[in-house]
Amino acid sequence: MKRALIVLTLLLLPLGLFAQCKKLPGQNGNFTWSFPVTSESQISGFRLYSSPIQSGPFNNLITSAAATSRLVAAPVTFANGTVKTFYVVRSYSTSGAGTVESGDSNSVECELSVPTPTGLQVN
Repeated sequence: MKRALIVLTLLLLPLGLFAQCKKLPGQNGNFTWSFPVTSESQISGFRLYSSPIQSGPFNNLITSAAATSRLVAAPVTFANGTVKTFYVVRSYSTSGAGTVESGDSNSVECELSVPTPTGLQVN
């Protein structure tokens, strides 16, 4: 059985520059990953998963139908009482035997951003 490496990143700035992810709930994150073009014919597509815990369990967030996809925009969500969410991507294949998924990619982390008040005054 051949295995392919999937590496997940979260694009935060224009031109592919990376920074720590800080988002308000519901703001979109642009998730990208790498996957060998030579392995595309062996899969049906990719699924993006999220969890408030780095080791999971992960819940399916987005299913990409195209094996050629390497980018998905998804709203960043936070479970009640948490300030971080972790994301992984998996490739999957559907056949007569059902659906089979790869293992998890590396995980990426996004923190809850809280706007800072300004203009405080005292009289």
